[in-house]
Amino acid sequence: QRMTSFLPKIFDFFFKFLAGVNEDVADRDPLALHYCERFVELVTDLLSQLPTRRFVRAYVEDVHLHTHCFLSKLHAMEHHGKLFRDLVSILKFYLRFEIDDYTGLAL
Repeated sequence: QRMTSFLPKIFDFFFKFLAGVNEDVADRDPLALHYCERFVELVTDLLSQLPTRRFVRAYVEDVHLHTHCFLSKLHAMEHHGKLFRDLVSILKFYLRFEIDDYTGLAL
């Protein structure tokens, strides 16, 4: 049961955490920004590798990770959100990458 609930738990935590990040939090706690950036980078890395992509991509699209990130306050921040915006655009690229998740062949 622990393995089947791992992804949902970390994504739920991230969504709750991301919803609480605002300009005040970004000024006081740079580790909050760092956590959000590293989480998006981790998911991007999982999507970029074929063995993990076939399992993670369906879940990432189902929970609308890109939409949550794009609509977040952090994404809208001018100064603090620059790296986060860049990482979200890379995430979008790998979500839409035209490759068959099972065979690895180009579509």
